[in-house]
Amino acid sequence: CSARAARATGAARVVATDEEGLVPLLRATVEENAAGAAVEVAPLTWDSAEQAAALRGPFGLVMGSDLVFDPGHWPALWGAIGRLTDRDSTVLLVFRERNPAELDFFRGQAPPGWEAREVEVPSLEAGGAG
Repeated sequence: CSARAARATGAARVVATDEEGLVPLLRATVEENAAGAAVEVAPLTWDSAEQAAALRGPFGLVMGSDLVFDPGHWPALWGAIGRLTDRDSTVLLVFRERNPAELDFFRGQAPPGWEAREVEVPSLEAGGAG
């Protein structure tokens, strides 16, 4: 996903993150799929201000997938988003709804100043592009 994002957006810098213990797997996945795109790999625990600062944001685009399934993690996720973005940033979070409460992440849980919009995406299972 991060390599595709780099190519699709023409980003000057792309950083793929995951929890510290998963960074080796993430690095291998990025190397396998980067296809010439320069993608940095770094650890990011959502409640770690130090790890977020080491990423040297703010970023113009932050993308994530399947991050909102556990409401107990929402405050840390919003904190990380806040540390990695500024007023001009766009955050794109995609997920497959497993629980109706997941939509609450976007409805009423967002910090002041954030606007959430729902965007329908064609299902890959229904033959959408992948």
